[in-house]
Amino acid sequence: MRLSLILSLLIPSIAFAVPLRGPSYIGMCNPRFPCKEALEILDVQEVKTVGYLADSFGHQCQCVKEFLALEGPKYIRVHLANGTCFPERGRRCGKYDVFYRETKRSAQRKLERRNPGLLKRYRASILRTKALLGEEKEGLTIRYALCLECSISDRARKVLLREALRHFPRDSIVDSPLNHRCLSGLICEKHGDSMRYAKGQRCISDTDGITLFDADLKRLNRNSKQCEAIFYWTYGFNLLPYEYTGNFIYPYKRTEEAQEWELLGAKECIER
Repeated sequence: MRLSLILSLLIPSIAFAVPLRGPSYIGMCNPRFPCKEALEILDVQEVKTVGYLADSFGHQCQCVKEFLALEGPKYIRVHLANGTCFPERGRRCGKYDVFYRETKRSAQRKLERRNPGLLKRYRASILRTKALLGEEKEGLTIRYALCLECSISDRARKVLLREALRHFPRDSIVDSPLNHRCLSGLICEKHGDSMRYAKGQRCISDTDGITLFDADLKRLNRNSKQCEAIFYWTYGFNLLPYEYTGNFIYPYKRTEEAQEWELLGAKECIER
């Protein structure tokens, strides 16, 4: 059973001396996301911690609102744009995405040229996120990732950064490149279980791309000791069947709910 493997792989946590841990609820804004069950597993945390993706799964984000209404301190990381949807990755950017109808190449070119239309879409995502999350305050820490697994150039991501800095403090901004080095001075987010960070580099780790059941959690924890947060992902958090390999489904059209055992696996990862 997958869940039993989790128990044997976890490294014991030391209170206040380890990163925060949370589920990577990428699809949290989809109306079919199992919000009640997903938020219930957070009861084991001193600081309730989640990550999600803006726009791709819809704009209503009722579950995010319910998360914000929970009692106690909270930490939330939001990706402001979906960098995984490009046709070069065998997918398509949907009508809610910042990069709607773009390819990686066209999006990169437009950003490097500061295309007003594309920047307007990115700005709209920022403003929706600000309206949803409000301002960071005591008991609420917010991290704003420029773009999920961004494969576009440093120059293009710096244009996104310039726009984000008009709305958010620099020390709250995260760079999540797919293959590039993180932009200097930002929190660096890497995915999988084999990430490496420079000594003293601020960081966030996320298993996204490798399920929490398949990741080497000892290696993940070892490599993420200096990070402020670690997130744990599985297919159901993207509203896909476990190990799904079928045709691409637009995120806002997905209806598969995370299975109970996926949520229980995440709970084991985040318990202290």
